[in-house]
Amino acid sequence: MAPRLELTILGGAVERAYRKRRPDVERLPWGTLDLAGASPALLRAAQAHWSEVTRAEHRTGVACAEVVRVLLASQAPLDLIAMASTFSHDEVVHVELCARVLAELGGGAPPCAPADKLIPSLSPDCPPHLVAAEWIVRCFCVGESVSVPLLRATARALRHPLLRGIVRLIARDEARHGSFGWTYLDWFEPHLDDAARAHLAGVARSALLPLARSLAAIDGARGPTREEALAFGWLHPHDYAPLARAALIDHAVKPLRARGIDPGADADFLA
Repeated sequence: MAPRLELTILGGAVERAYRKRRPDVERLPWGTLDLAGASPALLRAAQAHWSEVTRAEHRTGVACAEVVRVLLASQAPLDLIAMASTFSHDEVVHVELCARVLAELGGGAPPCAPADKLIPSLSPDCPPHLVAAEWIVRCFCVGESVSVPLLRATARALRHPLLRGIVRLIARDEARHGSFGWTYLDWFEPHLDDAARAHLAGVARSALLPLARSLAAIDGARGPTREEALAFGWLHPHDYAPLARAALIDHAVKPLRARGIDPGADADFLA
């Protein structure tokens, strides 16, 4: 059996300092999810969804911490490093939010991602500044930038105050993360030659293609109805997939191309 995420709170002065930085978490209406009318199948689907989201946020937190390490190694501007250093804290908050929803749904701890998925090997032979750009393109210019319009659309569609509040908080944070990616690339632009642009285009493509393929897989997915999915915090696949395809193009591919980093034709990401 895969190891499970062990998510705990130490408490005391440490927790008080943590809560002080993000008082918005405790202001949410926790304990208000009503499971009485949910079928066992719907509850399992909701638990699976929030389990996967918890694990994804944990994985992103690890990636954000790695970004800070490579930014320090590459001697990036100190204010950029300081900005990036706040993102791991955001992701820890996201992990808590999603794990608490999972607990309210009666779900257990999600499986932990394998170590090689937490910190994948990118290009260890590249100079530090290009390794930093790789991480930022992958994590922020693709991952976070694509997620923001999807989270915003989900928040607009949700009706439950707790779930809507959680998704709004995550969307707000990830908008800052995605914006940072473009800020970094704009600062880094004078250091990019044709070879570096081609290299980063390959990195972007390798991040975008799995997302596009996953959309093809969910197009025909069966499961909860639109109303049931929204009741427990996510968009139905038939609504999510076209929004996600547009986000891939408009929020990742086009801004990358505008910076001379072309991951490929639009059609490649609309499968």
